[in-house]
Amino acid sequence: GSENLRKKAKSFNAVKNLLLLRPANFDDYKDDLASLVYRRVGDIALVVYLNTKDANSDSQTVDMSVLVNRSYCDTWGIHDMDTLIDQALENTMRMQPPALLTMPPTIIHKGHHVLFMEDDESLNFDFAGTLAPLLTTTADYYGAIAAFYPGVLRRLHQIIGGDFYVLFSGCHAAIVKPVNASLPKKTAQALLDDMNKKVHSDQDILSRYTFIYRGDTDTLSLLSEEAAEHYRTLPCP
Repeated sequence: GSENLRKKAKSFNAVKNLLLLRPANFDDYKDDLASLVYRRVGDIALVVYLNTKDANSDSQTVDMSVLVNRSYCDTWGIHDMDTLIDQALENTMRMQPPALLTMPPTIIHKGHHVLFMEDDESLNFDFAGTLAPLLTTTADYYGAIAAFYPGVLRRLHQIIGGDFYVLFSGCHAAIVKPVNASLPKKTAQALLDDMNKKVHSDQDILSRYTFIYRGDTDTLSLLSEEAAEHYRTLPCP
């Protein structure tokens, strides 16, 4: 119960394996984020949560987690937010491994998750086609976090054979498209704009910008120089 959680939350060692990381749009939630622990990548905030679900809970139980307020860090004696965020990232990757979702899911077909981090010559995906797989996690829920797991984009670069755009179609998945002449920068952004127009509510939007992964520097960054400059000038959380 909540009393048990309060006792647990007094010690960092007791909660460190319960920390999770979830993506949210920075601009839409910047007021709320001011008191929270997060890392910003472009216009995306990777926010730390504490999983409060009891180990004995039914696996079908709805998600139970609380946002980690900065005041918790004082209680835990943590002064370096990166320590907390890196721990949350490690936990999330362990509990929700990255996966490619083939055959975009429909009401009838849930799609098929393919684990892709291990070297496997037999993996063959058409990322340029209309039925390109989606980058997510085995849990799907907040699966876009997979794009920020260590080594994931580097591995995709190896599979694709070059640099690629990352279009966040919401909090739960990302579309990966090879950088080539058939998909110019403007087309990639237009594709994302179109996806964002079709969401049920603005809460479903994760990013309003196209990202690009460059293999030579192993970096994920905003494609638009203007947008990149704007977010660069913002104070670090």
